Amino acid sequence: MHQQDMLKEESVRLFAAKALRLRSQRGVTLVEVLVAAAVIIISTMGVVAVTRSSRQTDVTFNHRRAARAIIDSCFESISYHYSNYQNLANISRSVVVDPRTPETPDDDLTGSLSITVTQESAQGAALTTINHKQVVMSVTWNEPEGQQSVTLTKCITQL
Repeated sequence: MHQQDMLKEESVRLFAAKALRLRSQRGVTLVEVLVAAAVIIISTMGVVAVTRSSRQTDVTFNHRRAARAIIDSCFESISYHYSNYQNLANISRSVVVDPRTPETPDDDLTGSLSITVTQESAQGAALTTINHKQVVMSVTWNEPEGQQSVTLTKCITQL
């Protein structure tokens, strides 16, 4: 009988050890799942942040390109051509930097166009004075990260 008691005790001890081992293995597995989920969530948040930042940079670049096109079209117009030297004038007006949709013009991104003309003179070759006008054109608009602008300068001489 003594041997039977010993076998019962040994089997109870083995059963308790196995139950404890199974319980601790389940706990580690749960912790591993939680750690893996945290790593996946943090990685996904990083990808979303980079994507959002990249998108905003792309939008800002497109707005800069549109502002440059506005300035180029002004410089190419007859109003700011050398043949119109005497009539070059300062201007400030509103412009559309990004026309969103034709159906909702209130949704457009607007900015301001500023044209400043100053009379200047420079010393040329053989000590001659060359009169010219400096034309500074600037388009300014607001982005979520702050005010943006594109500025170009051109000197125009009279023929």
